[in-house]
Amino acid sequence: MAMEVKPLTPADAPAAARVGAPFADAWSEEALAQSLGQEAVRGYGVFDRERLLGFALFSAAGGEASLHMLAVERAHHRRGLGLLLLTQALEHLAREGAQECYLEVRASNRGAAALYERAGFVPTGLRKNFYTHPAEDALTMRRPAGAGKEQRGGIGSC
Repeated sequence: MAMEVKPLTPADAPAAARVGAPFADAWSEEALAQSLGQEAVRGYGVFDRERLLGFALFSAAGGEASLHMLAVERAHHRRGLGLLLLTQALEHLAREGAQECYLEVRASNRGAAALYERAGFVPTGLRKNFYTHPAEDALTMRRPAGAGKEQRGGIGSC
């Protein structure tokens, strides 16, 4: 497979909705299209040729980024695509001036938390009853400037 990470546009919303549909907090195609059309929102996808296999959706402003959703097709889990997508997206955001990135992850989602830790995120706290359907606490995480290998400032260069 020839994987490539590139920015998403509102035209990618149907494919992103397909990838995200199996997950508990999936966004609708309409919500994804609307978000990807906003100036402060950044979406990145990992593609095998023209097929979207995973995506990450961030907001970015004032030197900070927040990860709102990261999803990879279940058939492609545990193959390194999530880490590839996340690290390259963080590099893009760093080039745009982001110095730190924040996220929330379900407290029970140990696989995702481990992925984020591999990308340089550190736990910062817990948000009680943050999620619904089902109700669950969120682990908050932060990726400061200097995290990751070969760091040269900003959040990129994992």
